[in-house]
Amino acid sequence: MSELKNEFNKNGYFVVKNSFTDAEIQYYIGEFEKMNAVKSRNAWTVPDGVVQQKAFWPIIFKEELLARIREVLGDEIRFMQHNDLHYGYSSFAWHRDSINRGYAETYPDWQEDKEPYLIVRAGCYLQPEEDNFCLGVLPGSHRFGEQLSKEEFCDIDSYLTKTQIAKAKLGLVDHLKEKAVWIKTQPGDCIVFDPRLIHTGGGFERRKYSFFTAYGVENFHFRQHYTYYRHLRKDLGYEAIPSALVNMLKENGLYATEEKYNGKIEGAWVPSNLYSFVANFFE
Repeated sequence: MSELKNEFNKNGYFVVKNSFTDAEIQYYIGEFEKMNAVKSRNAWTVPDGVVQQKAFWPIIFKEELLARIREVLGDEIRFMQHNDLHYGYSSFAWHRDSINRGYAETYPDWQEDKEPYLIVRAGCYLQPEEDNFCLGVLPGSHRFGEQLSKEEFCDIDSYLTKTQIAKAKLGLVDHLKEKAVWIKTQPGDCIVFDPRLIHTGGGFERRKYSFFTAYGVENFHFRQHYTYYRHLRKDLGYEAIPSALVNMLKENGLYATEEKYNGKIEGAWVPSNLYSFVANFFE
């Protein structure tokens, strides 16, 4: 097993430095600014934006990034339709990107006895280092037993799901902040992480540009994750992958059959009305 794979299994994330050239960084910043000329907002997100905006398609095929992902997941990775564009936006609440945001033994995201969970998200950042953005992660919060005991894992999970939002609103101490690793990004850096990893965005001083893609190995977990974002989370507005992009994915061996999982997805997180109301301010 490679050192990178060991690191990923233990911590739930790894960093790929300088994944994009200066020219590529400036190109994508320009595309963000073109979109903002229409939106004219200080902060916004576009779920499924990488797929629906042709200018961002090359991101999906970035070989420097794919090589590192294959090293930890294997050669049979496929593109997962779970992607976003972020402009001037950072989530300041601790969260997971998986189907099951909390832990329960019966929830599918935590069941790996039959098929392993082989999905990653890749968050890539373009803003200058002096903007002082950091991503906070809780190492080992993607799977107990690698770094955290089950008791430690459940204690963190309980804090995340039951009290974190209330404490944040009351201005009380954020105990997860003390446990976190804060990753300061440079332009072109990508942070690859298990969607079950607890993480949060940090502050920044001027503008933040980032995009997120996802990859995985086709199995039960892959199909459920795809179905959750493409079909169950209607609030996000995901659409069918454009046929031209489908052809590119097939040519590069990254196309996953768009097979919908028809069973019940137990414990799937869906946003409350309040969450959706707040999220609308960033669309």
